[in-house]
Amino acid sequence: STPLTPLSPRVRAFTPLSAGEGAAAAAAAVDADTVAGCLLPVYCAHAARARKPPSLELLEYITQQAKAGSRVLDLGELLSMLAKPGSLLLQPLMQALHHNTYFTAVHACSSLAPLPRDLLFQVATALQHNTSITDIQVRGISDPKSGLRELAAACASNQALALTSLDLSGTRISKSLGTAAALQLADALLALPAPLRSLKLSGCEIPSKGMASILNSLVGSTHSHASLEVLALSGNEIGGGRETMKVLGSLLKMCAGLRRVELRGCGVEVA
Repeated sequence: STPLTPLSPRVRAFTPLSAGEGAAAAAAAVDADTVAGCLLPVYCAHAARARKPPSLELLEYITQQAKAGSRVLDLGELLSMLAKPGSLLLQPLMQALHHNTYFTAVHACSSLAPLPRDLLFQVATALQHNTSITDIQVRGISDPKSGLRELAAACASNQALALTSLDLSGTRISKSLGTAAALQLADALLALPAPLRSLKLSGCEIPSKGMASILNSLVGSTHSHASLEVLALSGNEIGGGRETMKVLGSLLKMCAGLRRVELRGCGVEVA
C-alpha cells in the first residue's frame, strides 16, 4: 500500500474540541486541508469523551485520503495498516461521520483485514444524521453481532439519507442474527428515502422467507423501480419458495433498468 505521509504539525497539535466547536469546524470545511481538519477534531473530541487516545494512524490515513481527493473511507484498508487492528476504537470515528459531508462512501472488506463483529452496527449509527454517504460496503463478516435494526432505524428517521448503494456480500446475516435480521433489512430497504441503484447480498445465506420479505420491499419501493441497476443475490435461498419466486419475477419485470442480476446458487433457473 502507499506509504503514509507524515502528520503535519497542525494535525499533531489537535486537541479535543467541545461538541459545539466540532460542529462549527465541520461546517467550515471548504478545501482538501480543512476537509481532513474538520473531521479530525470532532473525532478527537469523541475519543476524549470515551477516555481513549486518538489513533495517530487514523489521523494520518484521513489526512492522506483528503489530500489525494479520495471520497472513500476504507475501514478495511485502515485496519490493515494498524499493527494492532483491535486497538482502533471505531465509535468515535463513526460519531464524527454523523455530520461530515466530505466522504461519500464507507467500505470495509474482510479480505484486507479481520473486521470487528459490530462494524455493521457502527456504520449504521453513522447514517443516523449523515447526508453525504451514498455507498456502503461491509463485506465478509462471518459472524456479525448486530446492525440491521439500526440500519432500518437510520433509513426511517433520516429523510436526508443519500444511500443508493448497499453491499453486504459475505456477511452471514441470518446465520448469526436469525430470521428477524432479514426482516430488519427489508424494513431498511423499504424506508430508504433515496432511489436504490445497487443491492449486493451475495453469500448472506438468507432463507427463502427472509428473501421474500426483502424482494417485497424492493417491489414496494416504487421510487427504486427505475433506478435499480445491480441486484446480486447469489448464495441465498430463493428457488425453494413459490412466493419468493413470484415476487422475484414481479421485481424483474418492474425494474427495466437492471443491467446486472446475479442469482447463482439460489435454486433459480435463469433463461
